[in-house]
Amino acid sequence: MKIAILYSGRISNYDIYYNNLQKYIVQNNEVDFFLSHSKELNEDLTGFIDLYKPKIVINENIDYHGPPSPNYNGMCMFYNRYRLFQSFKQYCQENTIQYDMIMVYRIDVLALSEIRFDIINTLQDDIIYVPNIRQSAGVNDFIAIGNFNAIQKYCNLFDKYNDLLHISGNSSSNELILKIYLNSLRMKIYYFPYNCLLRESIWENGGRTIRIPDEQLHFFLQNYAN
Repeated sequence: MKIAILYSGRISNYDIYYNNLQKYIVQNNEVDFFLSHSKELNEDLTGFIDLYKPKIVINENIDYHGPPSPNYNGMCMFYNRYRLFQSFKQYCQENTIQYDMIMVYRIDVLALSEIRFDIINTLQDDIIYVPNIRQSAGVNDFIAIGNFNAIQKYCNLFDKYNDLLHISGNSSSNELILKIYLNSLRMKIYYFPYNCLLRESIWENGGRTIRIPDEQLHFFLQNYAN
């Protein structure tokens, strides 16, 4: 299966998590990577580019002129996803490439279980798959999987960002804003089983999160990142 993985934002742990990505996400699939990164983060992208060999790298400042956002990092995430998909779309058109599946993903998530691609089998323009972990009163934004048109709709949220802030009561919750937006498009949300580690918390399939002590982080990095 040919898969495009769209990354946005910080590239934290890109080198540590590379083998984890290959084992639990890439598996036996043909995968191309794409990145939109905020230049203001001052991260050196050389190592990421050498390791992941992305087809597209955007490394530009955030060009936002709307009202102050209650969650600047969240706004940057939506902005990066939006501008990356515009470039991704152009890349597909210019190179006459079609992907079976497109995934919006975070570099700093350590997978603790494989993504079951065999059950992600209803790829339609109005369906988005997200992990069955805590949704935080909205729709979890760690991962989104769909076909080209579905992910285009998903990434176009930034077009409506200011309106969504207003509708949400100027909420700082990315998950709530994402839920309001997807509901407005009548998108169907399907959930796939998943477990992962983000920073110092385990996000379990079903919705529970467990904070782990620092001394246990080594165990997960040793057993899942290699």
